[in-house]
Amino acid sequence: MTTIVGRYRVLDLLGAGGMGVVYRADDLTLRRVVALKFLAAPLASDQEHRARFLREARIAASLNHPNTCVVYEVGELDTAVALSLDDSVVGAGTPFIVMEFVEGDTLAAMLERSGPLSARATIGIALQLAEGLAEAHARQIVHRDLKPHNVMITPNGRVKIVDFGLAKPLRSFQKATLLVSTSEMISANIGDGAVIGTCAYMSPEQAAGKPLDARSDVFSFGTIIYQMLAGRLPFEGDTATETIAKILEADPAPWPQTATGVADSFAHIVTRCLRKKPGDRYPDAGMLLGDLRQIEPTVSGDVRASGWTRTALVSVGCLILALVVTYLLVLRTDDAWVASAPRAPGAVSASSQERVPSPPLSPQKPAATDLDDGRPGAATLQAVSPVQLSRPRDAAPGAPTSASPSASVSPDRIAERASQTTVGTLTVRSVPRSSVNVDGNLTGVTPLALEVSAGTHEIVLTGPDGLRWRGRIAVAAGEASALDRDLALTGSLSVVSDVWAEVSLDGGPPEQTPIHFDRVAAGLHTLRVFRDGYVTQDREIVIEEGRASSHRITLEKNP
Repeated sequence: MTTIVGRYRVLDLLGAGGMGVVYRADDLTLRRVVALKFLAAPLASDQEHRARFLREARIAASLNHPNTCVVYEVGELDTAVALSLDDSVVGAGTPFIVMEFVEGDTLAAMLERSGPLSARATIGIALQLAEGLAEAHARQIVHRDLKPHNVMITPNGRVKIVDFGLAKPLRSFQKATLLVSTSEMISANIGDGAVIGTCAYMSPEQAAGKPLDARSDVFSFGTIIYQMLAGRLPFEGDTATETIAKILEADPAPWPQTATGVADSFAHIVTRCLRKKPGDRYPDAGMLLGDLRQIEPTVSGDVRASGWTRTALVSVGCLILALVVTYLLVLRTDDAWVASAPRAPGAVSASSQERVPSPPLSPQKPAATDLDDGRPGAATLQAVSPVQLSRPRDAAPGAPTSASPSASVSPDRIAERASQTTVGTLTVRSVPRSSVNVDGNLTGVTPLALEVSAGTHEIVLTGPDGLRWRGRIAVAAGEASALDRDLALTGSLSVVSDVWAEVSLDGGPPEQTPIHFDRVAAGLHTLRVFRDGYVTQDREIVIEEGRASSHRITLEKNP
């Protein structure tokens, strides 16, 4: 008997937990395999759990990153469905989620088979894991249940984080079958004070039932990386109570003998992630990702950060630098000799034919962006134009050159050179320091200078304590642009609608209209307004510093 749920044909059971049951299914319309997750039957009749399930599923659906599992659809069943696979019945009104079906193994299964991984293999997985987590943190989404069971490794080595935002309220203190004993907990009242997640990977504040932010995920990340390198968890006990007590009070277990080859810089990052006080850890995965990228060449090259190897690297680097400088000095002297040598009338040196001196940059009037209003802290574009180094026409051969607007190269040649340049430079600064996301890709931490393709780019800056700015900036080919932001600059936003609706600002938790947001970062934001039976609206709005913005939304019914 085939079970059809909407446009999905259920194929087989993938797994079950305290929060839900997951099936593999065919999307009959788009011809693709998906994962279909239903809220567990005991919770489906509880309005609080239903609302929580749908709210967090919609938050997870705002993520679209190569290292996170994509949520395609969120809905509720119109009628009851009998599932022949496990003889269960899913009642009418039960919430469901349609997700990307990820082939491969969980990180938990990989560790169970292989034991500890090499530093080189670990840094590869850690970077991808941090990439996906950083994207979630940039959108103010906290996973709260990060563990190897929720990390998938595809056959081509792609890391995928699953179950974003879907913290699982599980039922018992049962001994795990993996490397250590772990426990999963349940609370009848799922709130800030509830203990949720798998206790072996919990942060101290999560184990104590305190409010959580991105730093809790950072602690869980550190626990996973420690386990990958050491082959065991940093905090483990024979019972759940002992494990939680060690998370709250004890130092991490010493690195085993098998992990002594781990680079000091890598161990330092893991240790910082595992600090008891949230303020002593990385503020979010974006900052963590920046440090991982810095050490990746050393770890991947299997070069240790201590002893004679580091000294040898420094010595070799200095030698190479000295050789390069010497070569450039010799080349410059040769050019000067060629320039000063007497020539026959009409003769042209080969040097002048083959090389055009690189022009220095001189500042011009900044070009405006769509958010640049001239106020302090607003986005500015530092436009620059070339000034040709040339010798005055009446100067004798061999006379020194100087910076001059008069060009010794024809305007057509300059235009030709400019047309061949397809990139510009972008410098980004912020107060406080923040992670930088350019066109959906995390690129580092401010202050930051990078090359980007010519055109308009979307920039997202994410700082500590929820500070965030988003905007666009234009970069011209061969020119330099600069963005300097104070993330604390805010305005306010009010949203009303002709019928009540749910409102999500930048993919955050839905709120019902009418709604007023007191402090919204100055810059560009995405406003989503939706309600069942009505057409969803997505609007881009600009919040100006110190000003109130109001929007009235008229919703149209679905045709």
